[in-house]
Formats: sequence, structure tokens, C-alpha cells
Amino acid sequence: MRTPIISILLFVIAALFGAAGQFLYKSGADRATGSIGSYLANIRLLGGVVCYILVMVLFVAAFKRGGP
Repeated sequence: MRTPIISILLFVIAALFGAAGQFLYKSGADRATGSIGSYLANIRLLGGVVCYILVMVLFVAAFKRGGP
């Protein structure tokens, strides 16, 4: 069975978002002061979470299009 090219592209894009998510999540955690408000208002942390959500969506889309 051959993997469709769109599935491969979605996996590659997901990998890039995953790397960006890790960077943003780590740098956001380093900038947080320890209070709940500093975590909730931290734009880098929120950006990391958004990247991780995009990774999940892209993985599901890739698998639905025939990725093994």
C-alpha cells in the first residue's frame, strides 16, 4: 500500500508544529513566575498549547487520508 502524498505532507507539517510547540511551551514555562495568572496570561505557553492542538488535528487528518 502506498502512502498518499497529502498524508506525508500533513505529517511533516505536524512535525514542524510539534517542534514549535515544544519551543514555545518551554520558553513560556521559563518566563512564568509561578502564579496561576502568569501561566494563563503567558502568550508563549498558549501558543505552545495551540501548536499541540494543531498537531493532533493534522495527525487525525493524515491518518484519515490513508497514512499508515
